[in-house]
Amino acid sequence: MDCFSLWGSYTLYFGGLFYDPVAGIELLFEFDDGSQLVMKAATLRSGTKLRLTYTRHSAIDSEGNRIPDAGSSIHGTYQFSSQYKLEQYIQKAAEYGIRLRVIQTGVRGRVIITPIDRT
Repeated sequence: MDCFSLWGSYTLYFGGLFYDPVAGIELLFEFDDGSQLVMKAATLRSGTKLRLTYTRHSAIDSEGNRIPDAGSSIHGTYQFSSQYKLEQYIQKAAEYGIRLRVIQTGVRGRVIITPIDRT
């Protein structure tokens, strides 16, 4: 991971003697392949360890297509800049045992992906 970006509004928690300026900060992680996901910082109540939790449905690939969360299927309309990028996406799904059906829409680079039920 070469870089990550920080954005969002800072959520500050005031209560008693506790002040945690890190709680609620969302971090955007961008990976070498262009994919991204969002993690949210929890409070630092248990010492100095910063704990991050994944923000559901925040992962996208380099083409801007949603990467499904664990347990979710891949389905919907996706856009790819090249046939090669589409093939990479299908290959990655296959590595996780996910079988797909791809339907060309006639619009350049746009496809509809539906899951194939496992038998």
